[in-house]
Amino acid sequence: VQFRPRQRPPERATFAEPAVRAEVEKAKRSAPLIGLTHGNRAVAVDLDRESPHVLLSAGTGGGKSSTIRTIAAQLIHHGASCWVLDAKRHSHVWLRDVPGVRYFRDIGEIHHALIALGTEGRRRNTAFDELGIDDPAPRFGRLVVICEELNATMNMLKQWWRNNREPGAQPTSPAIVALGELLFMGRAVRIHVLAVAQLATAKDLGGSEQRENYAVRILARYTANAWKMLVPECAYTPSTRHAGRAQVCIGGVATETQ
Repeated sequence: VQFRPRQRPPERATFAEPAVRAEVEKAKRSAPLIGLTHGNRAVAVDLDRESPHVLLSAGTGGGKSSTIRTIAAQLIHHGASCWVLDAKRHSHVWLRDVPGVRYFRDIGEIHHALIALGTEGRRRNTAFDELGIDDPAPRFGRLVVICEELNATMNMLKQWWRNNREPGAQPTSPAIVALGELLFMGRAVRIHVLAVAQLATAKDLGGSEQRENYAVRILARYTANAWKMLVPECAYTPSTRHAGRAQVCIGGVATETQ
């Protein structure tokens, strides 16, 4: 029997390093670099081919905001607009003065923003109704939606709706319904949800069917229970406290990534 040390990603992978910057610059517009795995190989997700949405589940200090920044910055660089739903209020200070970014902090603002996003998604979907079989598909501007701290935000949205809905209105928050619609709309409408949660339970994400729409899942500083709940099809790898280290899970394969 021969034993060999497991190949590891680099200790660090910062944009200031020429090799990392080169990987970012050659990445496809639709496939932002997430990080590097062993052998300094690039790890990316193609939002137009693999999954339009990304779920990031990490414990405190797991680099949730930094990972989302890595993905969103590349998409914005290539012309995407961005809406940030951040009840925590300060998760993405770097985006406050960036053109094409709208930042929503109060839960009432987040409620109305999600409803507006649902309306925009439906508008884009209906553009396909009159297409003939040989007509080119409509091409929409890419819109990135960053949903921070979904565990807390979902509960706040439910409470806000209970406090503000009119008599006779549906009991379920229409903002949560709109988020579910966005997740089901697919790649063609080019609206991408980057969702962040400490423990991404089905309850916190609007139901198990909504969670299934996140075909790409990134885990950092996770528990064994979180792994079994989110990526049971992947061979389990114990978590590490190495700064910036995560598991990127796509199609039943988990890739250790820096």
